[in-house]
Amino acid sequence: MLLNAGKLHERIQIVEPIKIMDPAGYRQTTDRIVRSCWASVHHLRDTELAARGADLSETRLELLIRSGGPKLHRRMAVLYAGERYELTAPPVPSEKYPGHTLLAVRLLTTRAVQI
Repeated sequence: MLLNAGKLHERIQIVEPIKIMDPAGYRQTTDRIVRSCWASVHHLRDTELAARGADLSETRLELLIRSGGPKLHRRMAVLYAGERYELTAPPVPSEKYPGHTLLAVRLLTTRAVQI
């Protein structure tokens, strides 16, 4: 089945953490953009729970992108809608849409609870 290009309507950036030396000689981790592309975003679920004096929320998404470009791996992250999502599984080819890749990502947010 072919995917209409109009369905890939969300802009994402796939980034990889790299270590660099700052001017003072200290090692820092920063992101290097590996790929910038259009994606179809499917919201899978939201989960919230309170534990040890903090609220934790988790948002899971499934992203469909065109295959190609650099090889993707689990250490990479996705920047989408101003947030950084971590990959939860290795990228897999889509069975429904040949020539496309599925990315499973999640966003964890922790907020301290005021007592």
